[in-house]
Amino acid sequence: MSLKSLTSIHSVRIMRHEVTRGAGGGQVRRPRLVRTMKCRVQPLRTREINEFEKEGSEVTHRVFFSQDPQVDVNYWFEFRHRGKKFNLQVNGVRNAGFLDRVWVVECESRDSVDVR
Repeated sequence: MSLKSLTSIHSVRIMRHEVTRGAGGGQVRRPRLVRTMKCRVQPLRTREINEFEKEGSEVTHRVFFSQDPQVDVNYWFEFRHRGKKFNLQVNGVRNAGFLDRVWVVECESRDSVDVR
């Protein structure tokens, strides 16, 4: 893993499920694009992943935003990197230092798909 891949700026699609009525009248969950934002995606080292697991959290990535992404655990991010599509489920959000300059979103990788 190179330093460049850790500091790459990605355009992530912020997604959420929308509940609608299906043709038969039942509820249907469909993914909905909320907005797209630029951010930095950082995969965690094995040591950091293990520390989160000890606390009972599943976190594999940190995502850094320069603006409040306005997300909670009901959202996930989609982005592409090196020919793969990634889905990161939001597990927690914090405003680093409460300075309103950097928002850190802790996420769990759900899956990745080769899209080449």
